[in-house]
Amino acid sequence: MTLPATNPLAERSHLPYQLPDFANLRPEHYREAFEAGMAEQLENLRALASDPEPATVENVLHAWERSGELLNRAYLPFASVLWADTNDEIDAIYADLAPKHAAHTDAIFLDRALFDRLTELATREAAGEVELDAEDSWLLGELLRQFNRSGVSLGEDDQQRLRALNQRLAELGTAFEKANREGRVAGAVVVTDRAELDGLTDAEVDGLAAEDGTWRIELVNTTQQPLMAKLHDRGLRKRLFEASVNRGLGGAHDTRQLIGDIARARAERAALLGYANHAALVAESAC
Repeated sequence: MTLPATNPLAERSHLPYQLPDFANLRPEHYREAFEAGMAEQLENLRALASDPEPATVENVLHAWERSGELLNRAYLPFASVLWADTNDEIDAIYADLAPKHAAHTDAIFLDRALFDRLTELATREAAGEVELDAEDSWLLGELLRQFNRSGVSLGEDDQQRLRALNQRLAELGTAFEKANREGRVAGAVVVTDRAELDGLTDAEVDGLAAEDGTWRIELVNTTQQPLMAKLHDRGLRKRLFEASVNRGLGGAHDTRQLIGDIARARAERAALLGYANHAALVAESAC
């Protein structure tokens, strides 16, 4: 798929520092760019893997980094909109994208030909046939580790199960994020008496003002709510704390089933990859 030239993501932004052109970006632009970007990256990586020339920094590592340019150019502004100014259409794109991107990632990191190409470069470096600077050496090592962490050495049946788990986790993750966000919004504490806000500055009070004459304290995505350290009214502090700790524990935004399903899928995936648990897998990837 070729991205239409009318799509603002078709080329690098001409704005200062290549900032995304949010004023002209529409939800359909992201969807088009994701589809085109994933197809383009896979095509480029297939060419990398099948290149008959000896592996070098340029035709392996630099080619690898160039392969995902369009996909990255689309994802970064999309993520900003998703977390700061989402709407139903953006949410729908994310829910559709997450399992597709998981499958896309598996198509890359379970590709033995790509892994062998990277291994060839590592072998040539060890033999002194090519020289890598510090950055290239780090990238090569990290890519090889990521392939191994992603299950490239698993047998076909285990790889198929891994692909299913990764897509399932992508679906569960987007569902949890949506429920968590909507539960946070629904859990906002409404204040009708200005006196309850004693301890806050006038500017902070004005920032909480709603159009109906009340004040609305939105929950942040942590258990501890920052305004609790300033509010003098014990009753309001209690309401704010309870709203924070009880979100996701019932009603329309209950996340308990999702959390259980995610934990079970993560545990199965970790065991499949040879790790004691999900934490061990995450800890290794962060090293």
